[in-house]
Amino acid sequence: MSFVIDQGPRSYIERIDIHGNTRTKDYVIRREFDIAEGDAYNQTMADRAQRRLKGLNYFKNVKITTRPGSMSDRVVLDVDVADQSTGDFSISGGYSTTDGWLGEIKLGDRNFQGTGTAVQTSVSYGQYSRGFDASVSEPYLLDSRATGAAELFAKQSFANSYQSYGSDTYGANCGLTTPLNEQTGVQWRYSISNQDVTLSPPSSGTTVSLPIQQAAAAGPAWVSAIGSTTTFSTLDSSKSPTTGINSQLREDLAGLGGDVRFLRTTEDVRYYKSLGGDLVGMIRAQGGYISGWGGQQVPLLNSFFGGPSMVRGFAPDGFGPSDLTPGSTTDNVGGGMYWATTAELQTGIPGVPDEYGLKASAFVDAGSVFGYTGPTTFGTQTVNVARSNVLRSSIGVGLTWGSPFGALTVNYAVPVTKAAYDVTQPFNFTASPF
Repeated sequence: MSFVIDQGPRSYIERIDIHGNTRTKDYVIRREFDIAEGDAYNQTMADRAQRRLKGLNYFKNVKITTRPGSMSDRVVLDVDVADQSTGDFSISGGYSTTDGWLGEIKLGDRNFQGTGTAVQTSVSYGQYSRGFDASVSEPYLLDSRATGAAELFAKQSFANSYQSYGSDTYGANCGLTTPLNEQTGVQWRYSISNQDVTLSPPSSGTTVSLPIQQAAAAGPAWVSAIGSTTTFSTLDSSKSPTTGINSQLREDLAGLGGDVRFLRTTEDVRYYKSLGGDLVGMIRAQGGYISGWGGQQVPLLNSFFGGPSMVRGFAPDGFGPSDLTPGSTTDNVGGGMYWATTAELQTGIPGVPDEYGLKASAFVDAGSVFGYTGPTTFGTQTVNVARSNVLRSSIGVGLTWGSPFGALTVNYAVPVTKAAYDVTQPFNFTASPF
């Protein structure tokens, strides 16, 4: 059997006509194309531009079609879009399992004045925390595909039922994200922050754990760090993925100036697969390692603490190395290593239209935080720190609403295996942006 391939006549792009963008500037749409007027028409590049435009989340729908141009070897690309609201203004109040009762005012726009610039500011006031955050992100910085970002932040937390200490943190960071190809990108960043551990009077009959006292006595410390995040993604949707892989490798080096020195590496991999209908399977694996350098130990606030972001069904800072010294507040004192894994099934809810954005899930989580590297002897006193790699696991169900303000999730999980000193919490509520 033989095949004869005959190349047809080449077509060239006469114009790219854009319709329906009542708010978004034309140049914001055009810069997502790798082809321009006068170039040879390439269907693959047109499809790539359509995927990019959909991925911006600026439009309700995007469709790119062709029609004949003024000559037989000319085509016109018609780009039909429909702008959707990209602004975010909310005044909210509620209950967070981490911060107790809280209120928040948020103002932002991910497509500010139709330019593609994302700006956001928020102020929160909670029972156990208060905070402020302001950020700006500029895609296609200096007419390149690099994205520049800057952020100012401040947060104050107070002692609560999960820990006997609070913290004050404020600072700034800036970053530059450069794509390597359609699936891989690298963010380079620098951050500077000031952090301080604050103590509250312990309950009657107990004393604050000595590692916590040491961290508070050390006073405020500046953390100056450079870092990178390498992201690889083949997800079909960043908002509601059904197939593909997303991997994030994050590395941070603190010690270029500042008061502390440590090297931290974390990895988070998620794999999605459609199982038929609207049933989606997800497998997740994550882990991390942190160590001091230059003769310094890792600061308390920069250590790893186990909680619902690793294994649902546990309280924030609910598992990991803990001070079990009799008469102490038995605080979680942080670990130098962690691992966690998840297997999850996600599905729509029968009878509820897809546009409501409601999804149910069932999951199994497992993980651990271990490797305490701080001191155990303080003068003549010795503390008993549980530092072994104890398996924590849970099973549970969840409900996610893809609201206009982000994904809101409520989970209920029951721990299956745990240590005797762990703190559990069946219900967990989270909110995250798209």
